Amino acid sequence: MIAIKTHFKGATDTQGAKIIAKGMGRQKSISYPYELTGSECHKLAAMAFIETHFSRNGWDDMSNCSYNVIQSHKTGYTFEVTR
Repeated sequence: MIAIKTHFKGATDTQGAKIIAKGMGRQKSISYPYELTGSECHKLAAMAFIETHFSRNGWDDMSNCSYNVIQSHKTGYTFEVTR
């Protein structure tokens, strides 16, 4: 089980909006996916986090992963990721 906390960061004059996923002292950011809504945007960031940081540690097959929202925050979510 891995806990990943996500939060939304709004656009600035020089950068677009993004979602940042953090956990275990690591982070991954993605451009905000406007085609999705709500927790699905944040789930995509959590998936990118797992893919980036854990693909070499037996987490290659992400189709078996379960992403459960365990807490909602003002600008994001905390996911519990299990395989």
